Amino acid sequence: MKIVLSLLLCLISAYAYGQNNIESKQQHLQEFEKKISDQKERLKNLLEKEGSILDVLKQLEQKEAKLVEEISKLDQRIKRSINQIKNREHEIQKLEKSIELRNESISKQLGLMYKHGELNYLKIILGAEDLSQIRRSQWLLSRWMESDKKDLDEFHQDVLLLQKEKKQLETEKKNLEESRKNRQTQKEKLAKEKDDRSKVLFLVQNQKDFYLKSIRELEKSAKNLQKLINQLQKSQSQSGSGFVAMKGHLILPVKGKIEKHYGSYFDQKLGTKLYHKGIDIRAKRSENIYNVFDGEVLFVDWFDGYGRIVIVDHGSGFFSLYAHLDKIFVKKGQQVVVGDVLATVGDTGSLKGDYLYFELRQKGISIDPMPWFEKN
Repeated sequence: MKIVLSLLLCLISAYAYGQNNIESKQQHLQEFEKKISDQKERLKNLLEKEGSILDVLKQLEQKEAKLVEEISKLDQRIKRSINQIKNREHEIQKLEKSIELRNESISKQLGLMYKHGELNYLKIILGAEDLSQIRRSQWLLSRWMESDKKDLDEFHQDVLLLQKEKKQLETEKKNLEESRKNRQTQKEKLAKEKDDRSKVLFLVQNQKDFYLKSIRELEKSAKNLQKLINQLQKSQSQSGSGFVAMKGHLILPVKGKIEKHYGSYFDQKLGTKLYHKGIDIRAKRSENIYNVFDGEVLFVDWFDGYGRIVIVDHGSGFFSLYAHLDKIFVKKGQQVVVGDVLATVGDTGSLKGDYLYFELRQKGISIDPMPWFEKN
């Protein structure tokens, strides 16, 4: 009987636990759905204000970039303040040592003058053999007293300078503390902006309506990029550059994994075929991006849908394009050679995090880059 009761109690406990677990999961699901609903509503409001998903992301990224720049400036200011404080503390130590030594010397001299000054002066006068010796003794005595006065003046100057240095040190310490507080505030703002952008990207990747809208916007951006390429072609060098002979020998622009190839592909979310004009190379943030062949930098700027981009003219009608960059190290009109570092991997304008989008163009038309790379 006891065994049956124990089993019954266990079953009741297990059932109760199961019910609680189900209710807990349902509660979490409801909270998650509410969060998604709130995020969708917020994105819709942002879209009404900015006009497109790419514009929303651009605004968020520009805010992030500005905050990163401000944090960098604050870091430099903090570093300078720390160095200034160290130098000033060193100067204060030197002044305190100098004051201590002068104080001992002056105290000793004042004590001697007080005890023996008049007697010494009288001895000098009485011990003189003639008038010229008396005058000479008086001159030496006056020089000695002037020296004492100079020591006193320098002592007072050191004391005043020490007070000034200590006051300045306190000001610099306050400025340092203020810079550190500002930096923390800016870092919190940056974290919020990054969180907002990640929420937008989550919706784009997981909500079909937003995903479809982003694809349509990217198609429009691709058309605008084609217009830019057509304009750049007019200023492109048509002379032979040896680029054609490099087929099968170009270096990969970045160390990473190619996760999307050139050409048509089936999009599972939309259930339709789409076309990819370049390749996506998944790489670590801040990884160096290398120029694939000698040429001239034709374009360095932000481009909607592609973030920060660099376009290099290799002559003979060939372009290479690098997109979603973080830091850029080249300027428009700059001559570059194969292997030069153009930029670093980032996620500007990206809908899927850090990666490099790379294109090859021949006479304005995109071509498959893969046959051009050297085989490992």
